Amino acid sequence: MDVEELAITKRLSRPPSGYTHNVPQAIAARQLEKAGYEVHPGQTISYIITNAESSKPSERVAALPLMKEKIKYDRSAYLRMLVSAAETLFGVFGYTQDKLWEAIRGERQTKLQVVG
Repeated sequence: MDVEELAITKRLSRPPSGYTHNVPQAIAARQLEKAGYEVHPGQTISYIITNAESSKPSERVAALPLMKEKIKYDRSAYLRMLVSAAETLFGVFGYTQDKLWEAIRGERQTKLQVVG
């Protein structure tokens, strides 16, 4: 898979220095600012999750415009987002995140059945 297809795009609500928490879009915005890009509120920022659990915020994401070479993405972070989205879609049918994780791990064969 082309890693650029995994880019997440968020709109900045404040300048990079205005974020008090290290949310991914703020980290990516600071990376862009450090590289000489002009970054401002209302701008959209695209990034790849590289290591969501890193103790160093700068290693958690990579701003898309700064990617010069193939970069490894955090598969588990993207899988967690996918399971969360699937729960939103299929939760009305009783599919919790636990059931979805069981299906992914192959602990139990699960078929999605649409009631209608």
